[in-house]
Amino acid sequence: MSMDTKSLIETCDFINIDTSALMETDSFLNFLENYGSTIIKAGRTIFVCREVIAELKLLQKCDKPSKVHQAETALSILYDNYDLFRLEEEPDEVDVRILHRRIADQRIINAVTLYKVQHTQLFISNDKALLEAIVTADQMEAVHGKPVYATSLSDDGELIKYTKAEAIDWDAVDKDISDTN
Repeated sequence: MSMDTKSLIETCDFINIDTSALMETDSFLNFLENYGSTIIKAGRTIFVCREVIAELKLLQKCDKPSKVHQAETALSILYDNYDLFRLEEEPDEVDVRILHRRIADQRIINAVTLYKVQHTQLFISNDKALLEAIVTADQMEAVHGKPVYATSLSDDGELIKYTKAEAIDWDAVDKDISDTN
């Protein structure tokens, strides 16, 4: 089923974002510009877990100026658009040492299974491995409940629904190659 960005926001009662999407600051600003009012009208907020905030704070101290700038911009976006976000913890109160115990991806994957029973969920990430893990967790036989959507951000701020790539049957490919030779 194909859904546009506005429909995804209106349909999903739990929206979560990870560090990789926040770090794509131009894309994310486009998303907020295009859909900020939709988020508010739908009565939604974008949840940001403390591990994501910790990762942003840690990136502010890295040795790559571009990453530092992106992390600072991402945190500014959170502050400047406070009405669009539900921060698990205030950025000034987040201790980066929590990353030694847990990482944001683990929290996000846990949310898929924990909240699936009660909430239609939308996850925004530009991390292909995390998107794959979200879809895999959603498709587990033991996990039943409401729909889960894994999406990435396009440059213009649209959500792109991630679909799990079909595994390639390399034996069949080898056979086809052998048959043509």
